[in-house]
Formats: sequence, structure tokens, C-alpha cells
Amino acid sequence: MDKYIFGYGSLINLDSLAKTIERKVSKSEIIPTILFGYSRIWNYKAKVFSENLIKNIDAVYLNLMESKNKQVNGIIFKISDIELEKLKIREKHYTLVNISDKTNLKEKYKIYTFICYNENYIAKPTSESYVFQKYIDIVYKGCEEMGSEFKQIFDDTTEEIPFKILVGDYKFIRNEES
Repeated sequence: MDKYIFGYGSLINLDSLAKTIERKVSKSEIIPTILFGYSRIWNYKAKVFSENLIKNIDAVYLNLMESKNKQVNGIIFKISDIELEKLKIREKHYTLVNISDKTNLKEKYKIYTFICYNENYIAKPTSESYVFQKYIDIVYKGCEEMGSEFKQIFDDTTEEIPFKILVGDYKFIRNEES
């Protein structure tokens, strides 16, 4: 059975996805999907170099958290084993989770998503962490490409950002411990 990935953040942006899996993904290849039993939250942190602040900081990104009566939207797309390995490198602190039986899709798909459970990479709202405007723009560009209804559902199912927003570019620190 083919494998699919559920994207709920920057993977909704087809350009961002294409950079990672090294192939163009067309809108006709994706399936808008609802995932039941989860909330979309801002709590995954990674060390980055902020070009604006000229120092290493914790940047915060989207993550999922199990939430019994909640749901989030996203997209699924078919993935090869080689492409999955590339995504695992990108999402190195996330766990690959089988969510095949938790979507609104009638047809059977083998669906996985990436969720960070590792407490070392979970940001607390009181920490000195930032969400980059650049990341928000990448996510929202992907949502807008999916249409206004998709974007509205995204907004309705995503917690408000509990961190400071920082303008400017950033680079991931690649030698960060795994």
C-alpha cells in the first residue's frame, strides 16, 4: 500500500515540500484532509541563528498534540521511501506517527504525520523563544494556495501564537544534537 504524509504546517506549502523531497508537487497530487483527535499548537522549538538578532535562539514551529474532541486540517500527499527519508531528516526531532484511522477520508490510505513528543524540543510560553514571521508567511502561503475555506479552517483550528514574532531570516543550526 502506498504511504502518505499528513502536512499541517510548512508542509502545506508545496514549494517548501518540494525543496525537501526534491521534486515538484502539484496541487492535483494533494488531498485536503481533516485529522481528528489533535490540536495544532506552537510548541516545537529548534535552535536557529537569527540574522536580525545576530545570535542563536530558539525558534518555535507548529506541532500536533492529542486532543480528544479537536480536529485540524492539512493535506496528504503520496511519498516514496526515499522522499520519506528526506522528510525524516528535515523533521529530525519529530516522531513519525501512523494516523491512518484518524482522518475524514472514506478511502483507505496509509497515512503518517510528524509529531514532536521529545520534551527537549518543546517550548514553554514563558521561554525566550520566537516565531519567525518568515515561517508564518510560508505556512500561510501554503494555506492560501489551498483556498479561502482551507485557510479559514486552518485559522479556526490553530492556537494563537503565544510567543514573540520576529522579523528577519534564520538558519537552522545543523550540528545541534539529535
